[in-house]
Amino acid sequence: MEFKTFKKGSNDLEIGIFSSKKYIPDFHHHIEYEIVYIVEGEGNFHIDNKQIPVKPGSVILVEPNVKHCLRNTSNEYLYYAIVFNISALGPENDCCRKILEQIKINDSLKLPEDMLNQIIEVTDKANLKIFGQEFKIKTLLYQIISYIIESKQYMQFAKALDYMDCHSKSVQLVCKYIRQHFSEKIDYDELLNQSNYSKSQFIKIFKKETGMNVTDYINQYRIENACLSLLKTNKNITEIAMENGFNNIQYFSKRFKEIMNCTPKEYKANAVQSMSN
Repeated sequence: MEFKTFKKGSNDLEIGIFSSKKYIPDFHHHIEYEIVYIVEGEGNFHIDNKQIPVKPGSVILVEPNVKHCLRNTSNEYLYYAIVFNISALGPENDCCRKILEQIKINDSLKLPEDMLNQIIEVTDKANLKIFGQEFKIKTLLYQIISYIIESKQYMQFAKALDYMDCHSKSVQLVCKYIRQHFSEKIDYDELLNQSNYSKSQFIKIFKKETGMNVTDYINQYRIENACLSLLKTNKNITEIAMENGFNNIQYFSKRFKEIMNCTPKEYKANAVQSMSN
């Protein structure tokens, strides 16, 4: 059985930092940001419909809920990754978090050599589980984001939307609404109001832009948030289901297994084991 899990940090720090010689070759997405630094090997990083050639020194940033995969053309490769939830930057009213929510960071990044070396150093030390290393990890993340902004490797969200056609803009607004209200009962008419399309038009456009229907998108986003709760809290499965918009535990379990290829209990057990290795 294949589990869609990866190292997402600890219960206390919403930042995972690790190195690996394997990356998921099939398209997948998650609710965290991911920064990938290629140290060895060459290949192609696929982000939605975009293909980015990568080689040693390449740095890729994947935003939340964006489909991506890495397919290597060399026999072996090594990469370092920083995976973080936006809550790592503080509560919803935190000024740094608000800034990140207002921008779209470039897919391909250029970071100074000393910062790349620091990613390796901090990652290696993180594996030693040294007391207080959380400060190093969090400081590194802030330094990287600060450099990205200082070097203008981003677009403000409003400007980024200008590059999309009207269909994409409407779908983006609907997806944003879903992300903000996923824990509530989502009214279909409100989604239509966000899109300014008729129901039949909206169904076709949403399917074309996201590759799934509205219900599947909502369920997938809710399940991915439930995965975070399974990793970060000691809440029982019923509590997690209710907090993520599922009023029926059987329906939650069924959708979870369809999307994650395992039960909630299996997911939590496997994730705990992978983070302890």
